[in-house]
Amino acid sequence: MFKILSPNFFKFLGSEVITRAFPFIVTLYIASLLGTSLFGEFIIYWTLAEVILIIVSFNIQSTTRVYFFTKTKDELSKIAFFQLSICILLSLLLFIFFFLISYLQLFSFNLEVAAIIILASIFRSLSNYALSIFQCNKKPNYFLITNLTYVLINSFTLLLFLNPQNFLFVWSISMLISAIAQCLVSLPKVINYLDINNRSSINKAEVLSFTFFYYPQTISWMLKPTFERIAIISILGASYLGQYGLATQISSMLLLFAGVINLVTLPDLNKTLLERNFDQTKRIFRKIYLLLLPSIAFVLFGGIYFIDNYYDYQYKYSGEILPLFVLSILPHLMVIVKTPVLYFFEDSKYVAFSVMLTFALYGICIYLIQDFLTIERILLLAFLANTVLMIAIETKVIKKMKMNKDG
Repeated sequence: MFKILSPNFFKFLGSEVITRAFPFIVTLYIASLLGTSLFGEFIIYWTLAEVILIIVSFNIQSTTRVYFFTKTKDELSKIAFFQLSICILLSLLLFIFFFLISYLQLFSFNLEVAAIIILASIFRSLSNYALSIFQCNKKPNYFLITNLTYVLINSFTLLLFLNPQNFLFVWSISMLISAIAQCLVSLPKVINYLDINNRSSINKAEVLSFTFFYYPQTISWMLKPTFERIAIISILGASYLGQYGLATQISSMLLLFAGVINLVTLPDLNKTLLERNFDQTKRIFRKIYLLLLPSIAFVLFGGIYFIDNYYDYQYKYSGEILPLFVLSILPHLMVIVKTPVLYFFEDSKYVAFSVMLTFALYGICIYLIQDFLTIERILLLAFLANTVLMIAIETKVIKKMKMNKDG
């Protein structure tokens, strides 16, 4: 019988909480130190860093988790070197891209910070490869140590040299230092999977095709927050984006908790799907939903209390919009819970297409109402977009389960 509150659950939950607690707390502190306008500017560069890492890493983390089980060690090593060479090439292209934007003065941004972010992303891509190996090779301690190296050094370096006057530079340098340290800690432990002298051959076209297959899924999930942040800072200003950013950070605890539950329940879920025991699958879903209810209440009421008592009047608006944030996230939680079913039945293309189409339409809607834009309207649109996506995923899951049960 499936027991969701097992020691394994608390082990994974504890690991995730430890590795994410420091950046979460540091970000909350940064918000209070910088104020709404500077924090809003920081949110934009934070988004830029996330997008750059997605591009530079070339999905090495996702593809390695597949190749680990489908390729020999020699092939895996050869593929890793090929993918890492692509990472470096993409980094160089991004350097040129941002240099041209700066030179032509198309946008106003800090070129130095962007360059440091790109450099840090190369080292983080190497560490992402190591993390995938640890995960597949069932080395949770290595996995935890590698993650802790990055978050602890990043957090402490940032706090040690924190200065509102040159905050973005300090933040990017701390990211680079922690990324290098993470590499130095993780790579020696996976050196057997990076054999430079191996003579195996690989189909590079196949690797490229398989890697690009993951890109729409990865990029699609970034469309929504990117559209929101660009619209808010362009139309409403950095101060509003700062208040939006604080509410985002607090409400993101729900996504973290849902992700951890998914991580722990996935083996049991896949087992029920493999055995076509869909009644047990549905029972797992119900238990997950019951676990999410107290976390929703905690984030909603605890978040409002925290904002009201820890921050000054600058962030009062963050507490007012937090209930709408939580509302907009609820359908997203259901999507997180149900998508593993479609991945199991190898229907990830449908997930990628649904996410990309939904959030592309969401971005168009934001553009159409830009003259009447408020954060409340953005969040209501987000709720509608997430609900449409939830219905698309739920409908497909029901259809897949019915087809496989009848079959």
